[in-house]
Amino acid sequence: MQDSAVIPATTTYRMTSLAWALAVHSATETLRGEAGVDLPGYSPGPEVALLAGLDEPTRAGIAGELYTAGIMDAAGNIQRQWLRALGQAATAPIRVSLVSRSDGLSTHCRVDLFEGRGIAVEFTRPVATAADGKVAAVGLAGVVTVTLFSEAVLWPVLARSMPPFPELTAGGGGPDASAEESGPVPGRDGAKTTLSAADVAALAGGGAAGVPPGVATAVAAAKATVYLEVQSRAAGTVSPNRAAGVWALSDVLYSVRTAGPATARRLIMVETASGDIARQLIWHVLGAHDSLARGTSAEPAS
Repeated sequence: MQDSAVIPATTTYRMTSLAWALAVHSATETLRGEAGVDLPGYSPGPEVALLAGLDEPTRAGIAGELYTAGIMDAAGNIQRQWLRALGQAATAPIRVSLVSRSDGLSTHCRVDLFEGRGIAVEFTRPVATAADGKVAAVGLAGVVTVTLFSEAVLWPVLARSMPPFPELTAGGGGPDASAEESGPVPGRDGAKTTLSAADVAALAGGGAAGVPPGVATAVAAAKATVYLEVQSRAAGTVSPNRAAGVWALSDVLYSVRTAGPATARRLIMVETASGDIARQLIWHVLGAHDSLARGTSAEPAS
């Protein structure tokens, strides 16, 4: 179904994950058949395999979702404007990925930016954390949210996908905090705590001496964690530029960084102000546009 746009300059659709998988699969097949064009940005997920095993009445019901949303026509064909949008998104020069986890749920929001516009695909699925700290999905996403938007509202679209903690969703205002205010100043690093691998292992096991309580909670039992990555690929290049960041929230927001060789990796927990995720997103997307304007990427094509 199509939702009324809460964020200006957006149009949002919510549908089952199977309906969205059918839309992408149908668009891929149509473009391949018409012009020999693949959608390299889309890879078949588990939903596509499920689609293959459905009977015709069930598949027709799923197609009906797409018809109601205006994505398919009555004959089961993808509408031309959606073919064009999905084709542009699959080859978009800038891609933003944001993964946020909280309370046993992992929300993924992928954004493709092209020609001042974007398409965001968001889904949430349950996850479980093993004793060694590894996180794995324990179920499929039931619902997918697809948003068409102007790049000017990129941050509100991404912020909507995160857990509703103001430290995560605040916008990226300038460094306007006064010296008398407590906590880190926006845009500047706050207090840093460096943890060895042994410290991190001890925290996972119940505690480590000398580690500030807020840092200990952020490492071992954060309220929420966020991973952000921005990729850009100039035309005629092989490998994309990548910029990424990780945050963990306990009593305050921490930017999580690493240092040292792989054999002696250290974790650096840096206090950051609310809005740091938005600021980093803006910075990295501006950098991606600059890189594309200069026609550079991580690796030239051979």
